[in-house]
Order: sequence, then structure tokens, then C-alpha cells
Amino acid sequence: MARLRVAFAEAPWSGDSVNPEMLHGLHKTIRVFEAHGHTVEQAMPRFDYSGFSSAILDVWCCNIVHSIDALAKNFGRQPSCDNIQSSILAYYRRGKKLTLDGLMNALGVIDNTNRIVGQFFQNYDLFVTPTCLSTAPRIGELNCDPAGEVDAERWDRSMNRIDAFMAVFNASGHPAISVPVHSTDQGLPAGIQIVARFAEEERLIQAALLLEEELPWKDRYPACSVRD
Repeated sequence: MARLRVAFAEAPWSGDSVNPEMLHGLHKTIRVFEAHGHTVEQAMPRFDYSGFSSAILDVWCCNIVHSIDALAKNFGRQPSCDNIQSSILAYYRRGKKLTLDGLMNALGVIDNTNRIVGQFFQNYDLFVTPTCLSTAPRIGELNCDPAGEVDAERWDRSMNRIDAFMAVFNASGHPAISVPVHSTDQGLPAGIQIVARFAEEERLIQAALLLEEELPWKDRYPACSVRD
């Protein structure tokens, strides 16, 4: 693999804290790239994360309205708390209030953010971050159907806090991969995310292969696991 310029980030655009175990996995990854002669430095695209998140929420809500209304028409049902999770119903109701102008503004924010991210990759071949801000939550900890009225914006922030590093690349379309370079003392995987330039999936896979060779995980199992 040719010598690469690798950027990495320890803190997300959201400003939320990152579990030390996730940072440990990131630092292990950075040391591997440095040991193989790649140029590594701390850097990240700079954009308005709050505005971007709000724009993404607007687009999600509009898509949910489109999908639920189509289903309601096909099945002859009215969307309500009797047939939709409370969080999705909150998205639906928010989407019903959005205007075409609001949707176009949201798409404009996303397009502008995508251009900023694209410009960032003019200077770097790869961008490395923790995949999530913490290890996997316990089953049931993230409740998508809480009782009572749900505020769409507040619920969205709380539920998506863990994956603050990933959303922008879901929107920009840059190829990305998550690899479990580290495990906690409890056997939980702590992954890192690698992002590459457009159409450079081959380089992305080469980077992941390097990490798999240097930080192998195929024989790592938690204490409680299902094996062949």
C-alpha cells in the first residue's frame, strides 16, 4: 500500500464525550498506520453539526410521512399510537408540519456539508474515528417506543448521540468501514471507522486488511458467545 495521509479525530462534532475504550481502539489504529510509514495527523472536516443534524431530521421526517401515508392508503388505516411506535409517530407529526421550502433548505444544508467533507478529502486519503461514542448499549436501553408524548428533536438527539461520527458519511456517500480493532475487558468490541475518498473502496479494504493483520480479531470472543 502506498504511503497515505491519514487524519483522525478523537472528539465528535456533537461535542459529546467518547468512552475511553473507544479511544484506546483509535490510538491502537493510529500507531499501526504510523508504524507502516503513513503520515498521521489530527484533523477533521469543520461544519455546523447542529444545523446538519436538524436538516437530516427534516429529511427523515418527510420520508416517514411519505412512507406512512402510502401504507395508510393501501391498508385503509389512520396512523396513530395504536399502530405506530411513539418515536416514529413523533417524526410523522413533525414531518406533517414541514413545508416544501423547509425541505429545500434542509437539502441545501446537506449539500453544503457534503461539499465541505469532499474538500477535506482533497488533503487526506483516509479519515479515522471511533465507530461509536461507546460500546454497545444493553438490550432495551434504547427504547424506540417510550410511553407518553415524544419530542422528535429531543428523542433524535438522545438516540443518535452514540453514532455522531457516522451520520455525515451516510449523507455524503463516502465509502466507510468499521473494524473491531479492540475489545473491552468484558469482551465487547470497540470498533473504529475508516472513511475514504469517493470511489476508493480498494484503498479502504487495504487499510482494513492491514489492521486485521496487525490487530487480529477473528479469535476474540466474549465470555458468552455463539460459535460454530
